[in-house]
Amino acid sequence: MVIQVDDHDAQRPFLSEFLSGLFQLASAHGWMLTIAAAHGPKATLDTFQRLIRDR
Repeated sequence: MVIQVDDHDAQRPFLSEFLSGLFQLASAHGWMLTIAAAHGPKATLDTFQRLIRDR
């Protein structure tokens, strides 16, 4: 999961609750959740490309 972090992120107050739910669900299914942060659309795309390249 790549989270685009912007200066005016209205969802930030709910982010920790959202991530907690994701971690609980992933753990219940034996999955590992990887999260990265990116600043802006280009950085988000670069992060996805790096994650795909690195498998």
